[in-house]
Amino acid sequence: MNTVTGFYQTTRLSSLAPLTSILRLTPQRGIHNEMRFDYDIRLQRWRSGSVSTSWQQGKFFLAGTYFRARAVELDVLTSNHVQGQIGFGSPDRGFSSIMAVSYNLRTSQWLNSSTSLSYSWDCCGLAAAFNQFDLGQRTESRFSFSFMLKGIGSFGNIRKPESLF
Repeated sequence: MNTVTGFYQTTRLSSLAPLTSILRLTPQRGIHNEMRFDYDIRLQRWRSGSVSTSWQQGKFFLAGTYFRARAVELDVLTSNHVQGQIGFGSPDRGFSSIMAVSYNLRTSQWLNSSTSLSYSWDCCGLAAAFNQFDLGQRTESRFSFSFMLKGIGSFGNIRKPESLF
């Protein structure tokens, strides 16, 4: 799992980076848990944090993350949302599918969703994805596709399996 709090934002210049605390727990193969927190050294207070978990059994996986970020300055957004992801398969060979969603708990708003399907053979592969974003000032839907020839390249607008996290 490679998540970050990602919400350490400030409008003031600072020569000090946040102090980041990371706790990882993997009780058994396929189960990963992680907590991350950012401490603002300049303001001497916690700014953001996340709690993530993922479970994988064979080709099936399930993941979730809770994000929280404090806005201590004007023009910096407060965040309080959850993300979830469910998938099946392997993008390297055969069929794979993944669906991811993000929901803002503070505003009761769906932020985005992403669904993708792919099938890969020894020599080539096909992929299609549908993404929706609703970030308040910007709302869009996008359909993406790709045809890949291994060792040569791809045609379309999906270069690698896309991930929301």
